[in-house]
Amino acid sequence: MGDDDEDEEDEDTNDVDSDFELDEGEEPTSAPGLGDFLLMAKLYGHDGFGTAPPDNIIWDRRWIELHPDATLWHADEQPQHEYTGMLGRLDLADVFACDFTVGRNDELCLSQPGKCHLLRADVSSATHIRQWHDAILKHLRSLKEGVLD
Repeated sequence: MGDDDEDEEDEDTNDVDSDFELDEGEEPTSAPGLGDFLLMAKLYGHDGFGTAPPDNIIWDRRWIELHPDATLWHADEQPQHEYTGMLGRLDLADVFACDFTVGRNDELCLSQPGKCHLLRADVSSATHIRQWHDAILKHLRSLKEGVLD
């Protein structure tokens, strides 16, 4: 391996988070079916499918919304007429599995090629993680069948 290989590897791990690669002013266009404050973590190089994540995870409290177009939007705060701070989007079409994290029943793993998103209820959450699991699975099934509500 030469220096070019090492530079390329560093570049890959320092890429901008694809959740935040949005067009200027891009926001959800429909009302969410589910929304709440959850803890979110993103792991790169670990799709989470069938294996437990590492213990040293950095969790962020985010406002999460699941929309009818099978997108999961996340923001710093609950929107009051508009979103403020960092707004991100996860297209569920990129998710190949949604299941409880290995060894846990309070944490969801949204597996994608080469990475995963983990979701947990926050102490202030009004929803239960099972609601998120069921709603996301419904969207994934609809995507697989080619039919969204």
